Amino acid sequence: MTGRRCKEEIIAQILDICLEDTNKTKIADVTGMNFQSMNEYLDLLTKSGLLEVRTGIQCIYRTTKKGIRILEHLKTVREMMQKQMR
Repeated sequence: MTGRRCKEEIIAQILDICLEDTNKTKIADVTGMNFQSMNEYLDLLTKSGLLEVRTGIQCIYRTTKKGIRILEHLKTVREMMQKQMR
């Protein structure tokens, strides 16, 4: 186990998962987060305009255009950091 993830890694993972319509169960399964922590991130990302949510029988999350831009920036920073650590 590599230890705890930073908030930016969790945010990037959620944004990446939600590039396609995704429900909370899938997000929790892929991230390994409990629902309480995951809901805090989903609320933050939704209020920040990085995710949109459609309600119906269940909530469906999708990354917005703004979220895609942020995800691309986070990936670029991660790649730069990895190159520096080599």
